[in-house]
Amino acid sequence: MTLPSTDNQPAAPAHGVAAADTTSRTLMRFSARILGFAVVFVIAGELFFRFAIPAAELPISQFNAEYKFRRYDPAGPRTGRFTSGRYAQAQGVWRVNDQGWISHRDYLSAKARGKPAVAYLGSSFVEGFYSDLDTHIAARMEHRAGGKYDVYNFGMSDSVPSEHLRVAAYAAKAFEPRVLFFFCSSWHLAASLSPAPGRQRWRLEGGRVVDRPVSPLRSGRIKALAKRSAIIRYLVLNAHWRPKLAPANAGGGGTVLNAAQAGKGKARPVAELRLLAETMVRRAVAQHPGARVVVVTGGPYASDLPPQAPLVDQLLAQACRTYGAEHVDLLPAFHADWLQHHEPFQYAHDFHWNARAFDVIAQRLVAVVAAKPVVAAPVTP
Repeated sequence: MTLPSTDNQPAAPAHGVAAADTTSRTLMRFSARILGFAVVFVIAGELFFRFAIPAAELPISQFNAEYKFRRYDPAGPRTGRFTSGRYAQAQGVWRVNDQGWISHRDYLSAKARGKPAVAYLGSSFVEGFYSDLDTHIAARMEHRAGGKYDVYNFGMSDSVPSEHLRVAAYAAKAFEPRVLFFFCSSWHLAASLSPAPGRQRWRLEGGRVVDRPVSPLRSGRIKALAKRSAIIRYLVLNAHWRPKLAPANAGGGGTVLNAAQAGKGKARPVAELRLLAETMVRRAVAQHPGARVVVVTGGPYASDLPPQAPLVDQLLAQACRTYGAEHVDLLPAFHADWLQHHEPFQYAHDFHWNARAFDVIAQRLVAVVAAKPVVAAPVTP
């Protein structure tokens, strides 16, 4: 059997192979140019949002396994600059102290300190990311009090009263403050019922308030890497783009550094709010025998009309009278300052409290502390 000869078969056209090679090389060059452009664009963007319009910087959250709350990691970045607004209109330098809190000073035990300490607990409103350390409530209180006592800031972004009680228990054991100020509002009180990872939250069960189990804080590797990018931090924290990518210290998503937003959307029945207010105050008083427990309500008020306390503030005031805590309403202090100076207490581009608000608060709280003698905690040998 003779196989057919292939000698006469037509060869592949040389120009077709050459054309395919040319197309392939063209695509490779085009892809290389696109990649190069992307690299240059990213580098330029990173430089621009670090120096021209600096993106907000945040410390790294850390979970305290013993008391089950979140603070900042002293092993992470210790200082940084937080900016807000699309053009970084407000800039505040923050510092994480040795104990993991935003403060101008490290916190000392009662024995090492040798004088009384005052502590306050709250959310990003009092934490102080938006202004420099020397303008914070703690620094202004120490200045106005003439250094008679230290003031320790336990404010934490996105934290709420249910979590403040855990932080206060830790603060009492470690630093023995003689006065504890609990900043609280209707938004924060309601948000205590909203679950969040790494944070103590409550739930209602059979007409009473019970603690939800606290899940450990976990940070994804991709998110951790993304937060190092100035471009991403600018888009999320300054431009408020893609709210599902939470900042380093947010619990339930969103670009806002305050849990107040979590409580805005759902109105709670008055009976539930009263139960939450009574639970918070009752637990705080029982948790700190021998110390002054002061619940602080109200906030910036910029109007010539007389202020009127919201319902939740009234419920908290009633709970304080019932369970033996003190109550401070900041509305009159803000109203008086507004009538005298007509200067804003919040940023034009953001609802957080500014340095003037902090000074008004500091002046009021120093007067509260001075109303009763404050002595150093008895030192345990």
